[in-house]
Amino acid sequence: MKADHIIKNAKIFTSDKNHPQATALAVKDGKFVYVGDEAGLKGFEGEVTDLGGKFIMPGIIDSHVHVTIPVAFDYADLGVRFEPDGKKGSIEVGKDADFLVFENDLLTAEHEGFSHNLPTDVFINGKKVN
Repeated sequence: MKADHIIKNAKIFTSDKNHPQATALAVKDGKFVYVGDEAGLKGFEGEVTDLGGKFIMPGIIDSHVHVTIPVAFDYADLGVRFEPDGKKGSIEVGKDADFLVFENDLLTAEHEGFSHNLPTDVFINGKKVN
């Protein structure tokens, strides 16, 4: 399957209780079409980014919400509890591909807050914007 973007070697937090973490994802037309491990990417073609173990958190960033990155993370931290249209707030197949990439696991980072843990990459609709 042709994907716009493929990410591997990451630590991805999902909302799936049976699979709370993944290591790879694929994006097509601004939607997640695959979330899982590298073995599941077999057959996918597209631009590949190896994140080297960086952490991915879902973002709530779009033209309708107009929020800043710190506010987006606050919403993402709420997970599926903040999904007015059901397309954002978690990383699952079929959801919008808005997400933030961090060097550190924000749940266990030595220092809290964005002054110490800024995102290294921001993706909106599956496209890197920074």
